[in-house]
Amino acid sequence: RHVCRQSACASFEPRYPVGLGTVSVSPLLMAKAFATFPNGGREVVPISVRYIEDRRSRVILEPEKAVAEQLIRKGDNAQIISPQAAYIMVSMLQSTVEYGTLRNRRLMVGGFGDMPMAGKTGTTQNWSDAWTIGFSPYMTTAVWLGFDKGGNNSLGTNQTGAQTAGPIWASYMKEVHENLPPRDFARPPGIVEVTVTERSGLLPTEDYRAATIEEIFIQGTEPTRFDAAQEFHDGQREAIATTYSRTSTVSGSVTERLRRLGLLDGSDTRETASGTTRPVSDFGGGNPFLDDAPAPRDDAPRLDTPVPREDTPPADNTPADGAPVDDAQGDDASADGVGGSDDGSSGSGDATQGPGEAASESSDDVDGAGDGSDPDDGADGEPNPMLD
Repeated sequence: RHVCRQSACASFEPRYPVGLGTVSVSPLLMAKAFATFPNGGREVVPISVRYIEDRRSRVILEPEKAVAEQLIRKGDNAQIISPQAAYIMVSMLQSTVEYGTLRNRRLMVGGFGDMPMAGKTGTTQNWSDAWTIGFSPYMTTAVWLGFDKGGNNSLGTNQTGAQTAGPIWASYMKEVHENLPPRDFARPPGIVEVTVTERSGLLPTEDYRAATIEEIFIQGTEPTRFDAAQEFHDGQREAIATTYSRTSTVSGSVTERLRRLGLLDGSDTRETASGTTRPVSDFGGGNPFLDDAPAPRDDAPRLDTPVPREDTPPADNTPADGAPVDDAQGDDASADGVGGSDDGSSGSGDATQGPGEAASESSDDVDGAGDGSDPDDGADGEPNPMLD
């Protein structure tokens, strides 16, 4: 409000977009505003003449001293913001020079040695104005490039404050501080430094594993809550891994997992022929896209057990006249009869196949190299698709 009473409010409309830069401000007023931060939050009155001497080197006018005395008389009225808030702003603007839009300009001039620097760049719409305002513990400098008349003028595409005004500011600040001894920004009482998480700015827990940073706060405003996001995600990950782990056992079915969550009761089971209890989903229920393959049921037949065919009469090795039959021929007939019905191939060496010649003939038929001599082969020597 003190600045407003002097000259700035003449062009400031009392509307919210003022904070976005919708009004015109001179470089002098911008430098005055930024100089408040390194000055401990107290008002700064810019002057262009420090003193005037006559021809005998006597000081006849000293504007610098007069301004200093004026600010002293103001007392607390000259305190624009608190010293603590001003120091927080200084720290934030130092980040711009260290890591932000003025980083490359600092590197371009070879750095500023041990002299701390802070600043900010800015660009208006259509690249009409380019700003860089920065300060050291000694002085504040504002650089502006633009047009002194209104209109839809532009400095050119991508002509931002960092690209145009930044190099000018960095070169000037580098040279003007060449012979000045380095000194730090004055740190007022009431500032505390706290380790916080980089992600949220909250306090890290004891076993926090992500990145942390050292941050300063006005005493009494530092965070008191812990960043529980990592513990939450760890807990969720463990719960998901425990509850929804996929296994090849019966407990991996959807029904069993829902029962462990308390969403189903014991009535969702069925008793098998052997007297054991299994989930309903193992008998064909559940979601086939989510359930794992169920374990074989106790009362289910095993595929590796030979099943006799009821419609096939047992082979009779006794001819009508009572003469004995060659054992090899009998075994061969038995092998052909059972082999074709058991797995779709003629005599593939199953449990009912006999030894001797039957095994050789069965092996030849499986090859599929029919030569027409076997009655199962086609007339043209090709395998019979109904039997092979």
